[in-house]
Amino acid sequence: MNQVREIGERAGVPTSEASDGAREALEGLPASATAEAAEVQVESERSQIHARILLNVVLFVSLAAEIFVLYVLTEPGVRVGLGVLPLIPIMWASSRLGIVDRFSRALYERKRTRRYVRLRARVDQLLEEIKRMNWVVVDMERGLCTEEAARGELEASRSRLRKLVDGLPEVAGLQGLSATQ
Repeated sequence: MNQVREIGERAGVPTSEASDGAREALEGLPASATAEAAEVQVESERSQIHARILLNVVLFVSLAAEIFVLYVLTEPGVRVGLGVLPLIPIMWASSRLGIVDRFSRALYERKRTRRYVRLRARVDQLLEEIKRMNWVVVDMERGLCTEEAARGELEASRSRLRKLVDGLPEVAGLQGLSATQ
């Protein structure tokens, strides 16, 4: 195991980056095979690091070229023609680096599903009842209904509002739509 640590330190890779499964697999091998396996693992990790660095450099240079083309060049035809060229390496590098996946995952996770659906439905009913009361008063002021009919409708709306408000504790804190909750 010391050989693995030594090879990793010589390669500049901390031994804490090696996986536990790889360490266990290396412990059962003879010393020469262990050293070779550790060296292969270090080379693999090193090539992955180099590939990520290369992709980041390609992405940075392509973005810089795109910014240059869009902000410095003034002729529209040249801007369009040269502006499309850096898009190819930008898309390639960002897809290899997983940037697109990270953004799409972040957007998906940001969408919050409503948990307290029944409470929200009750609040929506309250709002609709308040709107209805408002329209009854507006209709009465416009002369579309009598004052007595409007008072009767307003009293009925007040009664429905009280029932809705009194029923709020029943649905508060309940998740989902199920009636058994």
